[in-house]
Amino acid sequence: MMKFNFNEFLNNEKEKEYFKKLINLLNNENRKIVPSKDKWFNAFDMDFNELKVVIIGQDPYFLPNVADGMAFSTESIKTPVSLRNIFKEIKNSYPNVSLKTNNLNYWKQQGILLINTTLTTVENLALAHKDWGWETFVSNALESINQHNENIVYILLGKKAMDFVKNMDLQKQHILSTSHPSGLSAYRGFIGSNIFKKTNDYLLSINKKEIDWSTK
Repeated sequence: MMKFNFNEFLNNEKEKEYFKKLINLLNNENRKIVPSKDKWFNAFDMDFNELKVVIIGQDPYFLPNVADGMAFSTESIKTPVSLRNIFKEIKNSYPNVSLKTNNLNYWKQQGILLINTTLTTVENLALAHKDWGWETFVSNALESINQHNENIVYILLGKKAMDFVKNMDLQKQHILSTSHPSGLSAYRGFIGSNIFKKTNDYLLSINKKEIDWSTK
């Protein structure tokens, strides 16, 4: 089975009207966009031959110098609440894991797509670019990934992530879902869900290497 090729996908999307409108809106945005333009597609900068896991977030962190183009990841030394709860749940399952940085690049290197449903927002403003076209772009990317891959673990955190994929054909994939790790909902299911261990249990069951959930 041929694997998903992001550059081919991006070139195809660039020809579509929705994407042209999206780029036009972004080019005419007078407010400061986060993350910076060079990081908009950072989540996709990975080897899709190694894809094992898709984690769906919402929109980027909107505080200055926090968003890095991957869901939940940040270059900031201050750990955002959602990521702090993610780390807490990982520690619940793997007490000896080493969490040295808030950057999740090491996860991406192991085959994890950390994707927000909206790839940009405006500094200090959440959801500023909601319904501009990013949702279509990400949805189309996931549809294409699903056509090219099977036995991918989809980690759906919260109702928005679950709703985002509800019309997708995920029969060939493995779905794990729980509440969002934000401060408000982390204790409605996420904490204590063992979702990261369940991911590894599934990967081992299909003879794939488990994820090392440490950060470097």
